[in-house]
Amino acid sequence: MIQENNYKKRENKIILMIAGEAKSGKSTFINAFLGKEILPTDAKQCTNSIIKIRYGEKLSLILKYMNSSRIITNFEKIRKNLKEGASIDDKYRDLPVFLINNFILKNKDDINEKSIKDFIKSVEKENIYGYCYEEYSQKIKNYIQNKQNWDKIITEIEISYPFENEVFKNVIIVDSPGVNAEGRLGDITNQVIKNVDAIIFVKPIIGQALELNSFIKFIEKNTNNKDKENVFLLLTHSSSETKEKLEILKKEAVKIYGNKVNTQQIEYLDSKVQLFINEIKDMDSKEIEEYLEKLEKEGLYFNFMTPPINIKKFNKADYIKYLESKSNFSNAYKEILKFIVKNLRKVIK
Repeated sequence: MIQENNYKKRENKIILMIAGEAKSGKSTFINAFLGKEILPTDAKQCTNSIIKIRYGEKLSLILKYMNSSRIITNFEKIRKNLKEGASIDDKYRDLPVFLINNFILKNKDDINEKSIKDFIKSVEKENIYGYCYEEYSQKIKNYIQNKQNWDKIITEIEISYPFENEVFKNVIIVDSPGVNAEGRLGDITNQVIKNVDAIIFVKPIIGQALELNSFIKFIEKNTNNKDKENVFLLLTHSSSETKEKLEILKKEAVKIYGNKVNTQQIEYLDSKVQLFINEIKDMDSKEIEEYLEKLEKEGLYFNFMTPPINIKKFNKADYIKYLESKSNFSNAYKEILKFIVKNLRKVIK
């Protein structure tokens, strides 16, 4: 079970936490940051805890369960297990499974009718689908009393990744469960966030207002004990907006969040575009053209992939440069790298 560990006391690493609401683009950002699509971006909410990513000579995944653990080294199997094994079963999607699992983990040796009843009462407000109390209670009882569910609870997820940059040998990236500041899904995030070195908040630039009240509360709550230089705000999904509109949105974000985050650490980007760049960077021009045709036929083509009209004859260098202007990923990456390098002396003895 994930405890309220002080990671910095346990190991000398810089800890970066990626935080944000569910479906905000956290996993896509982490994949782009790693340079490889490892975390599933269309998966259901993870049932428990955080995912820790640390340096390792070879890629591997460690899944820890209540009574066992698994180590997986095959890339495709890692992705499959993260997508299928570390997510909530569809038939329990209408329950606060995250909270139920933590109740089981904390009380597994002392679960009885009274403790179950007390727990159900404590999560009454999590009945977001509006079941009558009797039905809601029975669903939770069925889940808890089926001990086969217990063996499927993942208590800790850790990924070892062979970062090319030596700096990352001294870094742990923490991917938190999606959080809604008004709900309780962020309990584990709230435990760990106190001890991290920097928080990277991820917020979609489209679909929701920048001044969304729940997000403002979330960022304020979790930056109370952090200096501005320890906080980043990344505005994701930016490729659908014009450069002019993005600059206006960035100024708005600085106005709203500038008291908590340094201006240069508020940036818009599109991680999906960066992932595409990573995917085609080793192809030649002809291979890229053929790949774009293939994606279009398969219905996997995005608007940002269309080369601008001024590239008369397809040229890889110009196309990559165009995509980089769409992703704007390097600016955020440089700021985060600058933070890591500056703070390395605090963790390396």
